[in-house]
Amino acid sequence: QSIAGKIERRIHAWVQRTDADFETFFLRWYRLPYDTWSSLDHKRMDAVLRFETLAEDFDAVLRRIGITPVRPLPQANVTPGRERGFASWYTPKAIRRAAWVFGPYLKEWGYEFPPEWGDVKVPWWAGPFMRITRFFRGIYWRFFRFRDVVMRRPGGVKTIPR
Repeated sequence: QSIAGKIERRIHAWVQRTDADFETFFLRWYRLPYDTWSSLDHKRMDAVLRFETLAEDFDAVLRRIGITPVRPLPQANVTPGRERGFASWYTPKAIRRAAWVFGPYLKEWGYEFPPEWGDVKVPWWAGPFMRITRFFRGIYWRFFRFRDVVMRRPGGVKTIPR
């Protein structure tokens, strides 16, 4: 069992046990600046497709590699209209934590906080702290998180060490 799987099960068990609301969950489990394992390879990526402009970005990538799109990117499993957006789940206390946790990553990718949150101030030290944690997370992501690749095949499971 992977370290990440154990952590995710621990979080799930905690939520089940405490019946925590969103603010309690967020403040308990989001303490460090956010990052993702894909940041290991961002510099080597030729393109990044943003979810909110996925069809347009996909079309642009196809054209860049010399393929003429024949139709728009199809949409499947479209979520029906939502009554509340994610921003409404954040209390003032959670917004302050979100500034610390998500601020540097949002800035790196050219995103902003939801306008309904007002003028969100990201602490100046959040960016340098994210870069420090990225270094240590990079070690974890490279050597521990994805250490074993599990191949499923008829008749059993085989673990292949990297």
